[in-house]
Amino acid sequence: MQPELVTTTGGLPALLASLGSHFTFMAPQAMRLTFSPPLVEETTSVPVFAVVGHWKAEKLSELLSTDKEKIDKENDDGEHKELTVPSRLPREVLLLVGQADLFPYRIEYRREISVAPGTSVPYQLSSAPMVVLELSDVAFNSPIAASQFDYSPGDAKWKDRTAEHLDRLRSQR
Repeated sequence: MQPELVTTTGGLPALLASLGSHFTFMAPQAMRLTFSPPLVEETTSVPVFAVVGHWKAEKLSELLSTDKEKIDKENDDGEHKELTVPSRLPREVLLLVGQADLFPYRIEYRREISVAPGTSVPYQLSSAPMVVLELSDVAFNSPIAASQFDYSPGDAKWKDRTAEHLDRLRSQR
């Protein structure tokens, strides 16, 4: 994928790029993701790699509008305080990608998973995630009818700026 197109194309590629730039991910762990009705017609299981990401300190700092100087002023001993993640933000993200196709089947934003002392199970699905994006019944290399791309704006007034956008992209190369 071309990095310069991420911000203009959006969608799943932009979401994944954003996760990569905002979170530090732990080593992957192999597991299986099971889809059950009503998401799919019949129960389906997919082998996946699970990775758990935690905020990069500088990105969390930017998001919370704090900077190094402000943190230093609040901390008497000169050491950096760990930033507290407000309850409105997820503390971590769980990403499940297919082992065969590396397609992101599940993205789960969640509060940090509480685990029993002496155990480490950050890769389990959350019982109460903040937000979940789950993609099922994914088909690759299948034809798409041209009619799926037909758009009728109706009576809306619009201006086709495709040529301008393409020129801007070409000039950025």
